[in-house]
Amino acid sequence: MAVVVWAKLYKSVSMSNDEKRSKKPKGLVTRSSDYISWLYLQYCLITGLYMLEPWERAIFNAFVIGLVSIIAFIVYAFVPLPFSGALGV
Repeated sequence: MAVVVWAKLYKSVSMSNDEKRSKKPKGLVTRSSDYISWLYLQYCLITGLYMLEPWERAIFNAFVIGLVSIIAFIVYAFVPLPFSGALGV
């Protein structure tokens, strides 16, 4: 998937201005999808996931999602407690 996204980005960068103007304008869904694909590509490139096998990438992503979920729960559950007295809630 990352290779396809990389090819699309390379094609869009290498196109001339005339080719870009002649294309039909993209809708909101298409632009959002392209932006999310670009963000995922950046994530893969920054973390080095593009070098891993798909099953290794899935394990790493599951670990990251689990870690972010635990941190979000801790922030939700324990951070408001000290501030509730200060805010008078």
